[in-house]
Amino acid sequence: MTAADVVLGAEELGKHYPVRRLFRAPGAVRALDGVSFRLARAKTLAVVGESGCGKSTLARLLMRLESPTFGRLELDGRAALDWPEADYRRKIQMIFQDPYSSLNPRKKALDIVAEPLAVNLRLPAKQRRERAAAMLEKTGLAAEHFGRYPHMFSGGQRQRIGIARALILNPEIVVCDEPVSALDVSVQAQVLNLLMDLQDEFKLSYVFISHDLAVVRHVADDVLVMYLGRVMEHGTRVQIFTDAQHPYTRSLLASTPDLSKSRGPARPPPVAGDLPSVLDASPGPPRGCPFQARCPEAFARCAVETPPLRALEDGRKVACHLTEPSLSP
Repeated sequence: MTAADVVLGAEELGKHYPVRRLFRAPGAVRALDGVSFRLARAKTLAVVGESGCGKSTLARLLMRLESPTFGRLELDGRAALDWPEADYRRKIQMIFQDPYSSLNPRKKALDIVAEPLAVNLRLPAKQRRERAAAMLEKTGLAAEHFGRYPHMFSGGQRQRIGIARALILNPEIVVCDEPVSALDVSVQAQVLNLLMDLQDEFKLSYVFISHDLAVVRHVADDVLVMYLGRVMEHGTRVQIFTDAQHPYTRSLLASTPDLSKSRGPARPPPVAGDLPSVLDASPGPPRGCPFQARCPEAFARCAVETPPLRALEDGRKVACHLTEPSLSP
């Protein structure tokens, strides 16, 4: 991937939230701890992991709703903070998880979609309504729907309104934060197919945040696997789903239902135990691999040395001592 192909990039991006505690040393919630990636134009980067792994924090940083504690975020090769906020908002938009709470219940569908045009482009009312109507039609809503309020729509229809609102400013990048998790299974495929059709038509780049690996397998070009704010594995969809290298990735895949009738090779056990606390009261980062307490393949070195995110011969990146022969048990 050349620099010209990269529309969005992060380098060692981190977000720590300071915490004060009575009679104890100050601590910090390490919500995001050194995440790096590059998103290619018209491609989809899926970000996966358990709840609490930092996915939503990453989304807020990408949208500039919060500032990173450290690291660098670039949009079109330029530091994100160097972009005027209005220009940045036109470049990157977001589709939210809950298609009801993210819509103003006091506004009609057409007005919801037209509002970004009034705020960002100052277009006349007639042009705003015409463009909003055209975008709603592209997302599958008919003219008789335009005057209805959000509570009058189904969940899938409400998410279509949210998609239309995100695309009305013609962004290059759309951050999809669990866009189908709140929908019925029967509707999820319709919305996913719509997102993929719109991506082809408008050459959109997606950051697709999800915990559903079946959905990710359907939409992703590349996959970023996160755990406790760190990247565990980063590779193409084929690499992740056919030959995962990190024990955490393999355990996540084992946690998904397998409807195949063939027995095939034995699958690794699903992830055992609960996610540890992300609160760190020590002055430095925690020692060892963040996954070692739950890892079925952990050995002595995992408890004392944090594995770096290293590139393998096939181009993927993995943060695991087992991927380096000299460090394997």
